[in-house]
This record gives sequence, structure tokens and C-alpha cells, in this order.
Amino acid sequence: MMFYYLKKNHLAYALNYCILIIMNNEEKIVKICTLEKEHEYLIPLIQETFDKENIDFRIKSKYDTAYDGIFVTQKGVGDIYVFEKDKDKAESILEDLLKETE
Repeated sequence: MMFYYLKKNHLAYALNYCILIIMNNEEKIVKICTLEKEHEYLIPLIQETFDKENIDFRIKSKYDTAYDGIFVTQKGVGDIYVFEKDKDKAESILEDLLKETE
């Protein structure tokens, strides 16, 4: 199952923890990174790359509609979660993507 980042979607925001529980049937999930505001544009590329590599992931948005996203610059756009078995591969891919954009 693949889960995608949905910006400003109230339903997705409310279901963040439910989706993480569904994703975590038997395997442990781990946070591999917090995406900063300046890397928000990379989300579609991250999704495409992880899909090609068959890495199940979830980007948990930190966007808060009550505050209209004012804390995104401090807390980041979102956290990326993967299964523990995919952690090393996902971190390597993410590191390469971030290096290419610098």
C-alpha cells in the first residue's frame, strides 16, 4: 500500500495516526526525516522515486489548518515514515535527492 501527502486535506490530517496504524500491521515503522519548507516541492519526486523502488511510505503533514500553516517554517512540512526494513534504502534515496537539489 502506498500513502501520499495530501496538503491541506482535513480528512487526511485527521486520519494520520489511523493510517500509520494500518501501515504498521506487523512491521515496525520509523521516521526517516522531517522535510523542511524549502524542500516541499520535492514531495512528488520523492513519491515517484519511492514508488519505483517499491518502498511503502507515508508523509505525515505538519500543516495545521487552525493556524493556516504558520508553524510549517519552524516544524517543517512533514515527516516521512517507512517500514524499518526499507529504512536504509529510503534514507539513501532521500539523501541523493536532497544533494541533487542543492
